[in-house]
Amino acid sequence: MSAIVWAVASLVAAFGGFVALSLAMDRHHEQVFGRGADLPRRRQWALRATGSGALLVSLGASLMAQGPTQGWVLWCGVLTVAAVGQVLALTYAPHG
Repeated sequence: MSAIVWAVASLVAAFGGFVALSLAMDRHHEQVFGRGADLPRRRQWALRATGSGALLVSLGASLMAQGPTQGWVLWCGVLTVAAVGQVLALTYAPHG
């Protein structure tokens, strides 16, 4: 696969990871699913594990895109773009 496909896959995985990690927090879970939406501890741990795994997949895709030296730099940039996108999505999305 080409480097662009790996870079896009890295970005998608990082954004998904940040979504899962933010939904694991009580405050953001209530923002998305509305007041009274209880977050069981088992689901919280599952979201944390999924988010962490997605960030590791993102790292792997970045390393596949640019190799072991520049892949880390690409991953830092991907994490930055995904985090900003996640913050904007939580800030400007209509609240339940």
